[in-house]
Amino acid sequence: MSDSAQCQPPSQPIDVVFAPDRDTFERRYVQPAWPVLIRGATDAWPARGKWNADYLAATCGDALVCVSRRHGRDPRQMTLAAFLDYVRDTTDDDPLYLANWVFEHASRSLLDDYRNPPIFERLETRLPAHLRPRWRWMFIGPAGSGTPLHVDTLHTSAWNAALTGRKRWRFYSPDQVRFLYHGAVDSFAPDFAMHPLFARARAIECVQDPGDLVFTPSGWWHQVVNERAGISVTENFINRANLDHVKLAAQLANIPHLDEALAALR
Repeated sequence: MSDSAQCQPPSQPIDVVFAPDRDTFERRYVQPAWPVLIRGATDAWPARGKWNADYLAATCGDALVCVSRRHGRDPRQMTLAAFLDYVRDTTDDDPLYLANWVFEHASRSLLDDYRNPPIFERLETRLPAHLRPRWRWMFIGPAGSGTPLHVDTLHTSAWNAALTGRKRWRFYSPDQVRFLYHGAVDSFAPDFAMHPLFARARAIECVQDPGDLVFTPSGWWHQVVNERAGISVTENFINRANLDHVKLAAQLANIPHLDEALAALR
């Protein structure tokens, strides 16, 4: 057994709930800022039966997409259809990944295939239209692809729904930031010689299968790897629990007029 395996920080399993009502979800997960895997929230979505490689190739296969390897290495542009063929055929150890694809630019009809779950408060919908962020993306990748350790944009919260494939998530609470080296560490294959403090980090982990929806609270570091090739959709949002964090992040980012608009939200 390698030193890395022997020193791998232990993980605790994530909470798993079935279709919680909004009050229960707010009390148990939003207010305490705690990640959770939700089952039953996507059962009525047309996307559950439609979003696969063949459907996306037929719907918007000519769309140009930007893909890359981990940490944005080896970026390149290709058609979605060509990338879907790559996902099907690749045996790369560090494969290309389509992350944060603004799919509505290619086909707005895809927005009709799912609904934002009503358990999530979305204060950003009250912003002026010209300042309202479009925080919705699709992720497509083969087994072995994924995202590095990171915190979501402007300290918003997020949900991610898997339509196909399987993902493994690792979460680290905001109070562990001193162990995480600004996201430079690979939580799934850490180099403890380079990142010795990471041995003190404690993760919450889950495996996400098709239909499962994962909630990421504001400020939680997380890393995701695709254990099977898959397609997922994600949206970030502002709620009363993260509003102050988002306001501060917008001020620090110096985004013109957004911080003033956020200041008006309550």
